[in-house]
Amino acid sequence: MDIFVLNVNASDRYELLYSLAKKLHELGYVKDTYLKALINREENYPTGLVVNERFHVAIPHADVEHVEKEALVVVKTHRRITFRKMDRVA
Repeated sequence: MDIFVLNVNASDRYELLYSLAKKLHELGYVKDTYLKALINREENYPTGLVVNERFHVAIPHADVEHVEKEALVVVKTHRRITFRKMDRVA
């Protein structure tokens, strides 16, 4: 499995997910169906987690049928991006 870091300058979670999916597709890690699956999963099963007061993370992902090869990607953002918390699924 490959591991790498992406720096993303996005204004919201949709722009961030688009940038992530676009880069992963360009690198051959995901299929062209990945972005739609990623957004759909995030809408239905939010991935935001509060680790502590100052540290929040999200773990967006899609089902394996949208993936060409495994990777773990750490995304660093230039500003705080809001994700819905996973414990607040309505």
